Formats: sequence, structure tokens, C-alpha cells
Amino acid sequence: MSNRGRILIVVIPVMVLLVGAGGAFVFLRGARKAKPAEERHSVTLSDLTVNLADTRGPSYLSASVTISLVGPEAREAAKEAEAKIRDSVIIVISGNTYVDLLSADGKQRLKDGISEAVSEALASRHVKVEEVLFTSFVME
Repeated sequence: MSNRGRILIVVIPVMVLLVGAGGAFVFLRGARKAKPAEERHSVTLSDLTVNLADTRGPSYLSASVTISLVGPEAREAAKEAEAKIRDSVIIVISGNTYVDLLSADGKQRLKDGISEAVSEALASRHVKVEEVLFTSFVME
């Protein structure tokens, strides 16, 4: 075997090891720069009392609502927009009638409407509604 053949036998494995080590370094370095986990936060609106849109006489809904938010800085966004969130929920509730909200489907439509309105109110902060829960719900 010539000197050139012996050199290749040594150089090729060394090159393969260097390329593998470089690839591992780049891969592991990129793994450390992974996106931070989305922040989760819940906003509870207690004791909401809202007139419903009934024309046959006054009726109202008294409810407590918990809204789960997800997104970067969800806690801060919720704190800064609490009045906007409360207003959005009141507007959505007041657009319904007593009959609209009697069924489970009606309550689900109300949750969907609240979710959409609050997501829209927080859209500039890149915060979305994950879930809307009624913790109390009394109509009269």
C-alpha cells in the first residue's frame, strides 16, 4: 500500500468524525433555541348580571364565566384588557333571549360567541381563547 493510500485511510475517518460532530453541534444548538411554551391564564368574571334581549318582558342572566387564554404574555394581556373582555362578554350575552339560552345547544352557542368576541378583543396581543366555562348560570 502506498503512502497516499495510508493517508486516505486515516484522513477519511477523521473527516467523517468532524462532519458528524459539526452536525451534532448545530442540531443541539438549535434545540436550545426552541420556542418558549405558550403561557396559559384564566380570567374569571364573577357575578355578571345582564339583561337579555326578550321583548315580552324583562329577563336577565346572572352568571360567572371563566375564560382560559393561551398565548405569549396571556396574563399581562388579560390584566390590561379586563374591561374590554368584560364588555365583550356582556355584549354577547345581551344579544340572546331567555329561550335562546334554555337548551344545552344555546349555552354552547353562547360559549362560542364569547370565545370569538374575546379572541377578537385580544387579537392584537396574539392571545386566543382556549376554553369558556360557566361556573354559575341562572336565568330569570
